[in-house]
This record gives sequence, structure tokens and C-alpha cells, in this order.
Amino acid sequence: MSSNYDGFEKIRESISESLGIPVSRIEKISGLTRMQRDVYSDLAIKPDSILYSLGLSVNLGTAIDRNLWEQAVSIAVSQEDAPRTRFCLYEDEPFQFVDSDCPVHFEFIDIADPDDSEKIITEKTGRRYDLNDQHLFNNILVRNPDGQYIAVLAVSLIVCDIYSGKIFFERVGTV
Repeated sequence: MSSNYDGFEKIRESISESLGIPVSRIEKISGLTRMQRDVYSDLAIKPDSILYSLGLSVNLGTAIDRNLWEQAVSIAVSQEDAPRTRFCLYEDEPFQFVDSDCPVHFEFIDIADPDDSEKIITEKTGRRYDLNDQHLFNNILVRNPDGQYIAVLAVSLIVCDIYSGKIFFERVGTV
């Protein structure tokens, strides 16, 4: 057990140094699953690909308090590992870890032109992901000209699938 622990400590220190974050923020280091390795390798070969971009949306109606929704998203993110998962290389081997202080990425978009709604959501969800970026889990709240709110989750498939995204929305709704 000691040698495994020592190995993770070395990885933790290396991550801290390479990303410029305190060691205390680096939690739950692990290797990648087979599916994650495939995605990671494919993105390394084709960094401009949007093949692994996932967009989920939920219509929320008109009775939403924007600030309250943003607070609920922040609370849900703080309670879940996936939104705070980051990736790094250690000795040419990919690892993932939970960044305990990873900032929440929340964006509010107030759309004036009804024809822009679909275009903007498609643009936000169909983006490419740099696995060195800390924003792999993006929360977007869109208000259409008719006052309807749409919650959008734009993520990399390496950290979240459709079912996990559905659970995340449910958790935000119960906060």
C-alpha cells in the first residue's frame, strides 16, 4: 500500500507543479477507464474534433430566478466529482483527478432574436474540448425572447454521458 500511495503523491506533486495549483486541490487521482482512454487518445490525434461533445437541455419555463438557478448549479457542482474532473499527463500516461476548487463555469445568455436560439445553443454545445482546460462541464442558462428559460449542459463525453447529465439536472432541480 505504501508504494502505491507514494506513487500517487508523486503524481499529485507533478500535477500541482504543471498546472500551478496547490496540492490540496488535487483529490481522487486515478487512471482512465478504457472508454476514457479511447476518447483521450482520439482527442490527442484529432484535437479539433467535436465528436465527443455532448449537449443536453431542459426547458424550465418562465418562472425561474436566474440567480437562484446559478446558485443551485454551484451547489450541485460542489457535490459531484464529474463537473470538477480534470485530466493531466504524468510520465506520458493520462490521469484524471478531482479539482476540489475547480471554478464553476456558468453562463447566462439573454437572446433577443428568436431565430438565434437554436444557433447559439448548437454553437455552445458543439464546441471542441481541450482536455487541459478546466472547463469540461459547462452550464448555460438561456432566456428566449418569450421569457422561456432553457438550461443547457455542454460537456465532453470523457466526463459525462447522457444519463449522468440527466441526473445532474435532477440534482440541480432539488437543491
